[in-house]
Amino acid sequence: MWHQNLGFILESMDRYEDASQSWHKSLEVDKNWCTAYKTGSLMKLGLYYYERRRDFKNSIDFFEKALATAKKEEVDSKTLSSIYLYLSYNYTEPKERGNSYYNLETAETLKKKALVLSPNDLFIKASITKLLVLQNKLNEATQNISEIISAQEKTQNPNPGVYSYLAHIYSLLKDPIKSAFYIEKAIDLDHGQAQYLLNELDKDFGDVSSSKEMKRIIAKAKELTKK
Repeated sequence: MWHQNLGFILESMDRYEDASQSWHKSLEVDKNWCTAYKTGSLMKLGLYYYERRRDFKNSIDFFEKALATAKKEEVDSKTLSSIYLYLSYNYTEPKERGNSYYNLETAETLKKKALVLSPNDLFIKASITKLLVLQNKLNEATQNISEIISAQEKTQNPNPGVYSYLAHIYSLLKDPIKSAFYIEKAIDLDHGQAQYLLNELDKDFGDVSSSKEMKRIIAKAKELTKK
């Protein structure tokens, strides 16, 4: 438990390599009587290898182990949902980035398992919708988009990240008007989304970034990031 908690502390200090060593150590010294959840260290290592190393093989291995221990340790549904979601990321990184595990169908299956456990999580639903668009499953994607927009409009605290996802989805659908509309809604709710737009112009918004609708939002984002 102490090694695991040390890893959390080191991570908060941006000492990711040291943190990963602590999580590895927590698994090495674990005993049956230990009260620490092994799931926590396994999840953190899965994220470490995905985010810091882009080592998809090790990331998948640790997340799959986390799923096995999560069920034994009877972790809460939100944590289990997160494991499925994080695991799915390993299957969505494109092959051209050196990912031999790229498989959108597998990613979709994992994300849908995450959504079953967190049925009101619109971010997960939006991430599924992106995969549907990429697989040309447009009927299901259109239904999801309608449900997401309706839920966002009904809540008193709409999630700016969900609006950003919608903007990205509409860029994939080559709809610059709606893409600009939703990224502006995201930026108005959270100015931090302006930096996301600028960072991802070539990647997430490549198909619409040169449109007149998006150029106005890009200018707005640049002004906000200067402040």
